[in-house]
Amino acid sequence: MPVRRQGRYSAIDRARVYAELVANNGNIKRTARAMDIPVSTVRNWKTEWEVQGPQEEVVEALPVAVGDFVEDATRVRDKILIRLEEASDKGRLTGREMITGLGVLTDKIRAYRGLDAVEHHHTVEIPAIDELQLKLGSAIQELVAAGQKRQQVIDDVIDLEPSQYRELGATTEE
Repeated sequence: MPVRRQGRYSAIDRARVYAELVANNGNIKRTARAMDIPVSTVRNWKTEWEVQGPQEEVVEALPVAVGDFVEDATRVRDKILIRLEEASDKGRLTGREMITGLGVLTDKIRAYRGLDAVEHHHTVEIPAIDELQLKLGSAIQELVAAGQKRQQVIDDVIDLEPSQYRELGATTEE
């Protein structure tokens, strides 16, 4: 989705350029051409991002930029697939451009989707020891109570005659 703007760029515009730059493995000229913005602008942003990382607003806008591209590219790819299938069915498969377009879009979709996995931070918080003891203690008490109840059912069944099993089933399943 080209940016096509001169002057001030929004966070979503910069996020689109960032995503395209990543998808193009850092190729500045290819990114500038695809986004229809000056090469110098892409070069300056890339240098800035390499030194300081992308601004917070660019990072926040990135999921929208990626989602928009993937949605558009998937829609176009699906149209190409339909035309490719039609041409194949009619025995006139001369779709070099369709195959190239399909490959490029599929590669770009994969590259853009890969941006979702670039930075994921996970934290694990361990509760305080007294809170942990309380939770584990109550869990153990519940397990012991369930075990005692089960043992009582087993003890009751052991003393029964086989003909009495059905009657016990109605009372123990409650």
